[in-house]
Amino acid sequence: MKFSIILLTYESAFDKIKVTLDSVLAQTNDSFEVVICDDGSKSFPKDDIVSYFEEKSFSNYKLVVNEVNKGTIKNCISGIEVAAGECVKLIGAGDLLYDEETVNNMYDYLHNSEYGIAFGLMKSFYQEEGKYCFSDSIFAPRLLKPYQERDDKTIKRNLLMCRDYISGASLFGKRGFIEKYLHKMSQIAVYLEDYMTLLVVLDGEKIGYLEEYVVYYELFSGVSTKKGSEGNKRLQKDSENAWNEIIKLYDDKKLRRNILARQKADKINSKLLRNFYRLFHCPSALYVRNKHSVVKKDKKGFLERK
Repeated sequence: MKFSIILLTYESAFDKIKVTLDSVLAQTNDSFEVVICDDGSKSFPKDDIVSYFEEKSFSNYKLVVNEVNKGTIKNCISGIEVAAGECVKLIGAGDLLYDEETVNNMYDYLHNSEYGIAFGLMKSFYQEEGKYCFSDSIFAPRLLKPYQERDDKTIKRNLLMCRDYISGASLFGKRGFIEKYLHKMSQIAVYLEDYMTLLVVLDGEKIGYLEEYVVYYELFSGVSTKKGSEGNKRLQKDSENAWNEIIKLYDDKKLRRNILARQKADKINSKLLRNFYRLFHCPSALYVRNKHSVVKKDKKGFLERK
């Protein structure tokens, strides 16, 4: 089997699950499965999901229902451990694959490359008065040029020193490779599965980039886009713990200084002084912070056709 689409849910409404599944089942690829992993929801809509698949005459699916909440990373692991595809895509309820060829594009890119993990372009959206609206407010990573030029040194700097993260929504990879790094991440974090890219570059591995839109990311729905919420605070704490563990795992003095400087900066009340302190320890972050890459593609995905 070529691909496993692993749909992650936690207290997700069925209409969110359905919109994701609609984009998955519309794929032209003829060798994929769907694995739905629920992280201990009190009201997991199992019957609705089973009925949906029956109506679509789709039987190549698996349900993994965790009895207790384990956190995002372990929920991902519970799905990938039962997956059978050569490649995998982790996707949250409410997000969509971009168009009918996404799985084909992602599979061909990975299968014919040296990369164990890669990402594509992400288009963010939200709904307003029943209409789909698209936003250019989220760029992750902000700078695509190093990935376009295969500049591994700059990629490593941008990820680790400038924290120009790659969104987990746009990541995909080879099953064994992703499983390996999810297990490594489970030792240092609970929720931040996309931080696996940090460990990837620290291990000297490379990250691929496919210059095609691969996913629609729903804004204002997940904890990561609701600043100040309890969920966002948990993510921030998880991030701090993860960076502290990275210091222990990797003997990189320059990175250690950068991490400790950022932690000290976070305690400075003045925003101006806080940013100055951060930039003093990593001047290149200013270049990343004030830039972003926009790639305009004419090909329209599912939502733009509605």
